[in-house]
Amino acid sequence: MVPSGYENGTLGSLKPTDGTGDFTFSRGSDISATRVNEQGYIEKGYENLLLNSNLFDNGGIPPTIWSTINTSVVSGQSGYDGSSDAYLLSNNSTGGYLRQVISVSGVNTFSVYVKAGNSNWVALLGVGAGAIYFDLQNGVSGIGATINSIEPIGNDGWYRCSITTSVSISQFRIYAADGDQSTSASSSVYIQDAMLNQGLVAYPYVETTTAPVAGGILEDMPRLSGSCPALLLEPQRTNLVPSSEYLSSIPWNSNTLTFSWDTSLLNLEGYYGVQKVVGIGTAVYNNIASGVNTGEKLCYSIWAKSSSNANFKFGGLYGGENATFDVSTGNLVAQGIQLDSYEVIEYGNGWRRYIIVINYSGAGGNKAYGHIEWNDASQPVYLYGFQLEQDATYPTSYIPTYGTSQTRLAEDLELPSLSSVFDSSGDYTCFFEVGRLSSSSEAQFLYIRSAVFNYITLNAGTKLQVSLYDGIGTTSGLSIDDFIVGTTAKAAVKVEGSTSSIFINGEKIKTSNVVPRNFDRYQKNINHLKYQEVYFPTALSDDECIALTTIS
Repeated sequence: MVPSGYENGTLGSLKPTDGTGDFTFSRGSDISATRVNEQGYIEKGYENLLLNSNLFDNGGIPPTIWSTINTSVVSGQSGYDGSSDAYLLSNNSTGGYLRQVISVSGVNTFSVYVKAGNSNWVALLGVGAGAIYFDLQNGVSGIGATINSIEPIGNDGWYRCSITTSVSISQFRIYAADGDQSTSASSSVYIQDAMLNQGLVAYPYVETTTAPVAGGILEDMPRLSGSCPALLLEPQRTNLVPSSEYLSSIPWNSNTLTFSWDTSLLNLEGYYGVQKVVGIGTAVYNNIASGVNTGEKLCYSIWAKSSSNANFKFGGLYGGENATFDVSTGNLVAQGIQLDSYEVIEYGNGWRRYIIVINYSGAGGNKAYGHIEWNDASQPVYLYGFQLEQDATYPTSYIPTYGTSQTRLAEDLELPSLSSVFDSSGDYTCFFEVGRLSSSSEAQFLYIRSAVFNYITLNAGTKLQVSLYDGIGTTSGLSIDDFIVGTTAKAAVKVEGSTSSIFINGEKIKTSNVVPRNFDRYQKNINHLKYQEVYFPTALSDDECIALTTIS
């Protein structure tokens, strides 16, 4: 599979190619899912929340979404993309501006493409956050505390200017200016394609008219992830950390660590901008979520990098519910007494994802805590993607948040008809190579069946169990080896005539007269890593089944 080989709601099969093997797919109406693309960067879903994003004159049709205050707009100008879709924004008097009234809160980025007219400056303002003035002659921004960016587009004088806010905004404005902190009656600039999206960067532009429009990973888009793409299917999970990237906006309790935003480094998305922490000491966010129960599993994860060889600690606060890592090696240095497990995943360019699972001690009063500690005053540590998942024994993919917790809905993948993929009415062999993700109480993770409930199931107890039912009798076989979290198992079911056989990890486990047939659907397909699932329309030999299921 390749990342371009799907569309919203459908994952096309490589074989057959006539559409009968295509999967239908649903996740629900959210854009909080991410994937790792073939270049190794995290890709997100996003929305342009502005309306009439390139109809600054409202297309001449009410309602008035854009308002001109002591200024005017003229359409039909040459744009950055070779079109004639740009506008000339001209002041009628000092202080004129173009605005759109909109109510947003949390972390948001407002952007617009701009080119100098008879003045070389433009200002972007979020009412409630302040303005930034941009120098369109030299490609730099003026003074101001708001996070901002100016990016050259082509070589014809166009720039994409953006400001990022973390407070409530009542409107966004564009000013033609004649200097830093200065506007005049004669100022004019060319503008095109405005956008407002959640997050700390301006994402690729998507055009809107009367409603927001989404881009990136869409709500029902299958997630093919990695350099050799695999389909990512995950249960519903919530990131309880309210601001997963702009940690400066979280009310940390710290007198020694300083959080700031650094636009000189690439983040995990391939954009410039990461959270920087300097100093020595501990920062605590003491109420990420309420309703956490004693003994409950909490999964913390975060990306971190530094040029230091110092130690970085993160996790919960009470009862030693944290872990300390050497950021130069990624090795675990120390762990709290409530730590259940940990994992460190390499992402390249010095970035690693640090993951810990804790048994919540209850000492924090049934509240989930956040804890970050750094012990090198000479070097900063850079952070991205702080995530806390409740009642979780393993981490799922990154769920970005922009001021409040976010939930990625469960994913459901269905074949219109399993019988269109392979014929199980006669002899057949089914082969499964699977990995154990968690010690969840949800033991049954794969279940295929017929309309009358003939089935094959795979169950994850202490060992892998394969069970068969043919409407008359049942049989099952258990692996000889333990099937624990982090391990892989291979299983095969062979039906030949009136006999079935179960093979697990290179061993023939069971032979019986239970012969399930005529499968047409998945009943369940969750909570495991699926490395391979292969259907043969014939009964393979015992030697072939043993070779196929042997763990090398």
